[in-house]
Amino acid sequence: MRVFEIANARGRKKAAVAVLHYNEQARTAEIDLLPEAAIGRVPAMFNRYLELGERHIDAAWTLRWIQERIPPPSRHNIQGILEALQLDDYDPYALVIASKGVCSQDDFFLREITLEAAGTTREDAPAGEQRYEYAVVSLRQSVGEQIAAARKQRGLTQKELAWRAGIQQCMLSKLERGLCNPTLETLECLAEALGANLQVRFS
Repeated sequence: MRVFEIANARGRKKAAVAVLHYNEQARTAEIDLLPEAAIGRVPAMFNRYLELGERHIDAAWTLRWIQERIPPPSRHNIQGILEALQLDDYDPYALVIASKGVCSQDDFFLREITLEAAGTTREDAPAGEQRYEYAVVSLRQSVGEQIAAARKQRGLTQKELAWRAGIQQCMLSKLERGLCNPTLETLECLAEALGANLQVRFS
């Protein structure tokens, strides 16, 4: 399984709005819209899902989205494109990955990440990888606890903090419970709303 963020190239932070999960063996892919994804700030095809309150895009529609971002096999210079991308055959998934999902119709692109960063766990993973995944879950919980503690220390409700940070209250609730992976942009907004400094450390 390979995992890619669908991110917006506009702006310094290049914020992600969705995660694409690609199964190389089955040659299928599906997309999950992130909690912070909003109508008008995602690829056009995804707006309809958000309007319906849905955040999962199945394999068929994911393939459709991919096909919109790549040249069709009938294009007159397709062989030259494949050679430039060092591809032997026309494969929609390989083509969109090789081109990083860049398309002239919008500013979105693909950025490969690890399974752990996407919050995906695998029961059949080696013990070392499982420990790393559990560590990521613990990190999410730790961040959530810190946000909740800082909010309560300042006498703010979840609704008040969410309004100040410009995010949805349901998303803040998930963050405080360690149920989702916040982007750096979201953490920066929360830190500013709390009057706190955001610090990132590697140890």
